[in-house]
This record gives sequence, structure tokens and C-alpha cells, in this order.
Amino acid sequence: MAITYPAQVSFNAGEFGLRMLARSDFHKYRSAVRRGENVILLPQGGASRRPGSRYVFGIKDSDTRARLIPFQFSTSQAYVIEAGNQYLAFFRNQGQITASDIDVSITGDNSTFGSSIGSWSDVSGGTADIDHDATNERMSLNAKTTPATNYARAELQVTNSTAQTILIRFQVIGAPGDTVKLRVGTSSEGTELINDQVCGVGYHVTELTATAADFYVCFTFDENAKTVQIDNVGLLDDQAVELVTPYTQAQALELRWVQSNDVLHLFHGSVPTYRLLRLGHASWSLEEVDCEDGPYFDENIDTSVTLTSAATTGLGITVTASDTKGINDNQGFLSTDVGRLVSIGDGTERGYGIIVAVNSTTSIDVDIRGGSTNDGFPNTTANHEWRLGKFSGTTGYPKVGHFHEQRLVVANTTTDPDQYWLSQVGDFYNMAPDSDASGAGVETQDDDALDYRLSSDQVNDIRWLQSGEDLFVGTAGAEWKTVHDGAVITPSDIDARIQTRMGSSDVEPVHADNAVIFLQRGNRQVHEFAFSFEADGFRSPDLTILSPQITKSGVSEMAYAQIPDSQILCRRNDGRIATLTYKREQDVVGWARWMIGGTFNSSNAVVESIAVIPGNNGAGQVQDSTERDEIWMIVKRTINGSTARYVEVMEESFEGPDPNDYTTEADYETDLLDAQTDAYYADSIITYDGAATTTISGLDHLEGETVKILADGAVHGDRTVSGGSITLEEEYSTVQIGLGYFHDIEPLIADFGNRAGSALTLDKDIGHVGLLLHETGSVKMGRDRASLRDIPLRKVSDAMDTAVPLFSGILVEDLSDGLTLDPRAIHRNDDPTPFTLLGFVYGLDTAIPG
Repeated sequence: MAITYPAQVSFNAGEFGLRMLARSDFHKYRSAVRRGENVILLPQGGASRRPGSRYVFGIKDSDTRARLIPFQFSTSQAYVIEAGNQYLAFFRNQGQITASDIDVSITGDNSTFGSSIGSWSDVSGGTADIDHDATNERMSLNAKTTPATNYARAELQVTNSTAQTILIRFQVIGAPGDTVKLRVGTSSEGTELINDQVCGVGYHVTELTATAADFYVCFTFDENAKTVQIDNVGLLDDQAVELVTPYTQAQALELRWVQSNDVLHLFHGSVPTYRLLRLGHASWSLEEVDCEDGPYFDENIDTSVTLTSAATTGLGITVTASDTKGINDNQGFLSTDVGRLVSIGDGTERGYGIIVAVNSTTSIDVDIRGGSTNDGFPNTTANHEWRLGKFSGTTGYPKVGHFHEQRLVVANTTTDPDQYWLSQVGDFYNMAPDSDASGAGVETQDDDALDYRLSSDQVNDIRWLQSGEDLFVGTAGAEWKTVHDGAVITPSDIDARIQTRMGSSDVEPVHADNAVIFLQRGNRQVHEFAFSFEADGFRSPDLTILSPQITKSGVSEMAYAQIPDSQILCRRNDGRIATLTYKREQDVVGWARWMIGGTFNSSNAVVESIAVIPGNNGAGQVQDSTERDEIWMIVKRTINGSTARYVEVMEESFEGPDPNDYTTEADYETDLLDAQTDAYYADSIITYDGAATTTISGLDHLEGETVKILADGAVHGDRTVSGGSITLEEEYSTVQIGLGYFHDIEPLIADFGNRAGSALTLDKDIGHVGLLLHETGSVKMGRDRASLRDIPLRKVSDAMDTAVPLFSGILVEDLSDGLTLDPRAIHRNDDPTPFTLLGFVYGLDTAIPG
């Protein structure tokens, strides 16, 4: 027998796959594990039990999937948005944003205009008016020529007798770029509460503070000789702040987005691009983006096909085509062309407008927007120099977008999946084309809008865009870098070159440090797209090559929590989360897996969406989270026999007081015991913090479930929730209650003790195991899962009537149980307490053959 004392003092190489079990020669073998479940692999080397998740709220419809979208204006103003079937709901400070309980309402025909426009008064100016659109059940605002005096205005007097905060919700229907003005006053047509807030085509929720008097809601439309419509007017009453959206449930799950300041742009190939504007914590607008003057398809070259406009300027002007040839693959104009741009030129001048109605395959009505010289179409004669816009319901809308060098970059429509478009510099919605379509004598400027089509021998539908020192483009066949000779991209200085040929999935990647972490098109391999100084170019190494099992079910979503432990989160198709601790500068790349507590149909609970935002310290939070990123999830479980879907947020890892700040051990342990009452290591957790009691209520979301309990810092026996409450053995004042989950750390095969070579296939016995622990509340360890045993942490000097202080130090246990080929020291525990293993040393007896 040969006795050795090997040490494993790092686990952050992560979970190795079965193909790596014999690779004890590999330099990361001694930092890897065979199984790392519900742990965080620390950049410093150790492994900690992951913290639990806090219950926030049930989603709107437990029978239907939703997803989470992060919205970050600043580190102190960050939100998570629940996107479901035609709605958005909003969360901040670890809670849902809700409307107050009010005693006033707008209902019936005053709200949805089913058979009339109800009590809305026509207070329009001049010859303008309002009326009822019975076909679409909407209220129409009909402005006339000279809108300064002939504006359309509808007013509703709302009976009110209480000073209260009110949220008004409504929809504006019209062409992209149309706007109405919302005013609310304490007098007819007054502006005391809201002063002519400009609202674009789309969906709105606006907050106002009413006095204890009636108030008057007015919608004003003052565009020249045109009509817009209002619908779905109402007041939110004791409910979630929700914004209506055009997205079906399936489309909501496919949304992509990019944010600039207080505006989040949402992309879906079948829906026009919308922008979500935050006007306040409870005030939001979702408006259809109005792309100005482009982009367009190539100009018509068939001189026999002309467009003739009935006027050079104006709204709703009829444009007639001489033939359907060249229009939508010779089909002519289609109903899905409404909202599409059209450009007409005569060789000298050019004008453009937006299609607002399709009358036939050869006739459309157009709102004329502008022109190169006369602010409209060049003439009313037949012109063969015309173009149609690239974005429409007929041709598709951009599926992805990003910002780069002060330009909005959008890409991948149905007809042009391999093309991307860049707006003018500093003018995100201005897609005005180059001089070839702008009129004679107009020079191309460096800040003009431009477009680029990828061209190679591979499939190049664009899956993602990322901005760094350059603009990076991921396609189904390769990863590209947009290059230019000058300092920035210009219309005359742009090219794109293939860097790697991995091929990308359409899952949005994450940007970590200086690398883009993306999913390969097979939806399993996670790649790192980064510059390599050794290769003097970009490379895409496979980050899952050592752990192919970690993404076996495929990955559907990715997010990045930078603070505190730099974790890339990959939501798997089976509802588990693969986590990658990523610190490239420290050569830390290690995978673990999370399974959230609870069950769904007798299997594991299912995580259906994840999002990450900066933490905050707002009203309603249990703990300050400003020093970390918050990980949010939608979790599906079976609760009390029914499907439940909850929004939950991961709590913080426990961090106790620093012992170096204390002069006596007793003072340190006193503060440690106080701190550990706020350790959060169960899922869907709630916290009771109040007068000492034996009964804890408010657990309706866990009805019928067996829950784990930490009471005043000590592990309490399990309880089953009944009637939304549990009863404890004694009175406690700080109690954490939630669903249990196991953490599991299983080392690789030991290869020590044979001087002649490898000991992988030799019989071995583990004797004593010395654990280096940090702030640990409970330890269970054994040679296998069937022989796990509790390792006592209570010292003789510890008081018996209080919790055991979290243990930090060295703990030695004997696991000797005879020779076997693969002895292990397995850690597995579901106690709701912190656990951090910094390393271990074990006495290994190895049989020497011979």
C-alpha cells in the first residue's frame, strides 16, 4: 500500500464530461469535478451552494408561457418586463409594479367604443370633428386643413371625489409617425394634470395625480386633413401595470431587443419594429417606429411600369401603377403593404411617402412625407423611377438590431436575411438612402445611412449583431467582422470579412469582457468569439468541449451576471440552467448546473425564461442588492395539483462579517449569528421578519408543498403548507421558508499513489478527509449517495439554545470503507444553509500491484 495526501484546492474548471474521466494528465483535471449541481464555481477556486430564489409574483396566465426582458436605464433604474400574449408587465425592486386601488373608472362605450363614443364630447376647433367608427369600434379624430385652428379634440369628464394616483391606458391607431396629444385637467380642456403629452401610434400607460375633483381627459389630433383613432381607454385599478402589445404569445417568446437610454427597441420579423419608452416607473409607451425615407429595394428598371401620383404633396394621396409587373413579384400591391414606404423620382428630383391604404393591386393611398427639393413627389405625371420600401408586412421586418458608432443597425428580413442596414449617425430612424436615389447633384455624406449584404459560399442569414471595437455579425454559416479603412464606417468605406466558420444559433449572445459568447447553430456548443494575439485574428473556441453533457438538451436563452462571480447563464431546453464561471484573464472557465427547487409533473421544476439586471435598494426589497446583478426567472411548477408559473429573483450569496474586524471571537460569533438569520438557501422563498411567532402565513403560492425552513439562523424541521401557512415548533422572529434543493459536489477519479505510473485503475481507500470550509451551516458527506452522513459542526462551547454559528476552518472526517477502484468524498445536502468548500485533502491508500 502507498499512502498519499493529495489536495484539491480548486473546483472552477467545472464539471467534466464522461469523455474526460481518464484525462488525469490534463492540467485542469485537478480543478474539475464529475458533478457540480446547484453550486457556484468561485473565480478564486472554491465552490459554494447557490443561493435560493425569492418569490415575486405569479405571471398573468399560469397556463401560458411568458418571457422576461431586461430594461436598464441606469444602475438605480432597472426593470424586468414580463412579455406574454399581447401584454407587458413591469417589475422593479424585486416586486411587481402595480396600480393603486382607485374609486373611479372609464368603462363601456367610453372605453372600447362598441356601439358609440359614449359621453365623449367634441371640443374640436374649426371644421374638425370626432366620430364613431362602428366597423372597427373606435373613436376617430378627424383633423382638417389648417390644423392649428381645425384640430380634432375629444374630451371625457370623469367623475372623481378623491385625491389619488391614477393610471390611464389607451391605444393610438394610425400610420407610423402620427401622434396625438394627451391632456388632463381639472377644467374642461385644461392642462393642470398632464400638459399635451405627445403619444405616437401604439399603446400607452400614463400616470397622473388627480385632486379630489372631477378631471377631464382630452385627446387632440392636429395633423393636416387626416384621421387617427383612439381605442381601449381605461383606468388601471388595483392591478399590475400592463401595456397592451401587438405580440402573440408565440411572437413574445421570439422577441429580440436592444436598448439606448430610456428606449428599448423590440424586433420581430413578422411585426413592425416598436420602441418601448419609459416615462416613469408606472408610465410606459410602446410606439411603432417610423423609419424615415428608407431603406428601399432597387429602383424599377422597366420603363413600361410607372407610378402616377394625384398630387405632389398631401395626405391620403392616390398613387396609381400602370401595371403589377415588378410589384411584389408581379402580384401588385397587397394589403400587407400598408405602412410601407414608396419613393418616386423623375431623374432630377425624388419624393417619398408612406402607404396608408391599398385600394387595389394597382392603386394605393400615400401620405407624402418629403422630397429632395419641393418636399414631395416631383410631379403628377407617370414616372418609371420608383422604389418600394424594404420593411413591410409583405417583405418582413428586421429580426435583430444593435447600436454601433451612433447608428441603429438592423438586419435580417424575410426577403433579405443576409443584409443589414445602418441609420444615419445620431439619427436612429433616418434610413435616407445614398445620392443615387436622392436626386441630381446630391453628394454622399459620411454620416448617411447605408446597407451591406453579406456574400460568401455559406448560408448567411444574420442571427445576431454585436458592437465592440468593430461591428460583429453572426450568421448561420459564419462569424463576421465589419471592417473599414477610416476611423468609422461610412457609405464609401465598409466591408465585411469572415473571421470564423462555426455558424451561429438565433439565440441572442452575451458580451462578456472583450468577448462575444454565442451559441453554435446546433444549439449545444457555446463559443467564445474573441481576438487572439497569437493568431493575430479572431477565434471561436468551443467552451463546452470539456463538458459536452452540460448542454445536452440544447440551449434556448443566455444571460450574463457579471457581479459578483462573472457567470454566463444558459437556460436549457429541459428547464435547467447551465452556468459558466467565466474569467478569461484568470483562465477560469468552468461549468456547473442549476436545478430549481420544486417539481413539475413529478419531474424537476422548469425554468422558462431568465434575465439579468443591476441590483438596487428600493422600497419593498428584503435586502439591498446594489452590489450584485440580479438573476430573474420564470419558473413552472406543479403546485397543489395545478400548473403554476412564478416570477422569481435569485437572492444574494451569504457574506458574513469579517473576523479580522474583531478583537474577540465572541463578538465575531455574536454578529455572525445575527447575520446568518438572513441566509437565503431555499427556492420560491418568502421571508418573515417581525414579532416572534409560531405561525407563518402568506405561503399560498406553495400550498401543499413540503418546505425547508431557516428559523433565526437555525435549520428547522420541514413543514407542509396548509391553508397558506405553517406552524413552527417554537416562536421565531426571522424565518426563511421555501422549496428545498440539493447541492452536489462529486470529485473525479483520484489518480495518486503509484510511483510507477497512473493509479486510475488501482484499488484505493479514502481514509481521513480534511475539508477547508468557509461560512458553512451544514455538511453531509459520504463515499456515495447511499452512505451520506451529517458531519457535526457544533462546538462544545456553542450555546445549545441558539443556532450554530456558521463554520469556517478545517474539518476532518474519516471515510475509510475498504479498497475500491473509485472511492470518492461526495458532498450532497438540501439543508437551507450556506456551504462553501474551499478545498480538501484526503488520505489515500493505494494498492500497489504485484
